[in-house]
Amino acid sequence: MQLNLWSAADPADDEFHARIAEARAPDVAALYREEAPRLRRLFGRRARQADVVQDLVQSVFARFLGRSTDALPTLDEPRAYLTRIACNLLQDRARQRARRGEPSTVNIDEMPEPENPLARLEARDMLRRIDAAILALPERTREIFMAHRFEELTYPEIAARMGVCVKTVEKHISLALRALHRELGKTE
Repeated sequence: MQLNLWSAADPADDEFHARIAEARAPDVAALYREEAPRLRRLFGRRARQADVVQDLVQSVFARFLGRSTDALPTLDEPRAYLTRIACNLLQDRARQRARRGEPSTVNIDEMPEPENPLARLEARDMLRRIDAAILALPERTREIFMAHRFEELTYPEIAARMGVCVKTVEKHISLALRALHRELGKTE
């Protein structure tokens, strides 16, 4: 889908901005209908509350509509542009949370237990699979991963504790994450 927000009219023309506004509304509405469900799924993996997810989707489109049409007259891939906005929004949100000192992960004990018996069973199964995947890691990789994720040590702190360089810590964290993603059925 190509979203053309630019007109061949002379910018000095008085009707220019009115025509741009007219052309924008239906195209953006159609784009919203097509892309909002995908963005909800994208945000739903990172933010569990439905109202936060909807706010994030609205923010993506607000940023999309707020951009300068002079700087970006035609979008050949509005879907990719929206995805980039969404990723930037998530990064901004993570930075804000870090500045406020909010944790980037959720404590499992603070999460409400699902009411649906099937969802409870799936959650328990996933926890068992994660536990098994962590236990299956090589000892050094497991130790480094647990120090980072559970003790919340930084890479330099882990490197100093283990007597290795920071690059080695990064390598072991990467290995652990790949193993966990494989175990949970995700591909990279």
